[in-house]
Amino acid sequence: MKNLWILLPFVLLAACGPPDAPVPEDVIASVNDEVLTRSEVVSLLPAGEWDAMPVADKQLWVEDWKRLALLSQLAQEEGIDQEPAAQSALANGRRKILANMLLSRRLQQLEPAEDTFETQMHEYYQTQYEKTRFEFDIQRLTIHDEELAQVAWNELQSGASFYDVYQRHVSDGIAYQRGAVSREMLPAGLYDALVEAARFEAVRAADDGRYDLARYTSRRKIDLGFDHPNARSEIRRRLELQREQELVKRLILEREATAEIVIEL
Repeated sequence: MKNLWILLPFVLLAACGPPDAPVPEDVIASVNDEVLTRSEVVSLLPAGEWDAMPVADKQLWVEDWKRLALLSQLAQEEGIDQEPAAQSALANGRRKILANMLLSRRLQQLEPAEDTFETQMHEYYQTQYEKTRFEFDIQRLTIHDEELAQVAWNELQSGASFYDVYQRHVSDGIAYQRGAVSREMLPAGLYDALVEAARFEAVRAADDGRYDLARYTSRRKIDLGFDHPNARSEIRRRLELQREQELVKRLILEREATAEIVIEL
């Protein structure tokens, strides 16, 4: 039922919309008074995906919508949609959906021509991109408890091997990894620590409640040229994220200038 997650935004907006809206002409399915139109489906999917989808897949997609509609209608019959928690979740979900749709629309309007974007990518590569990377053969322990991470670190510093520490604490949820890894496979803090470390030197890094202890047994230097697929995809992703962040900042500043905002904590 993976398509249920794609359908959730539509159901949330439908739940918040007017109950007596006129029935559109391109209805492809209905459950009681709730309808699914082709235009709504097309708006939820990447461009051209619905038209290219085999009939069997379309049937599965609509079947998922039907199941979700039946369950949401049952929830409404039982009054769940009127409960404060449900009202808050629906309102918050609607805000997120509308904000994301606004950003998607504005970003499409701001999307540069391909040759312009290619120039921007090349400039980013020349001025900001880290062209030299390392791949490591590592041993790594990942722990989600600060106290246990400190215990494991102390044991490593006392001469215990990574695997011995793992075996000693495996029942506590500690994870062990051994093998080749690239920068993209590691948290930024752990990668940076390994770059600075000597061979066989244990390092540690924390990131949002996760604690990584690691060492490398060998490493390889890799130089990524501008035409390397990994370099191009990463630069494209960074520039698109930068464009989105700048857009959000500009829109917020514009709205704050005219909005009546009251915050009481």
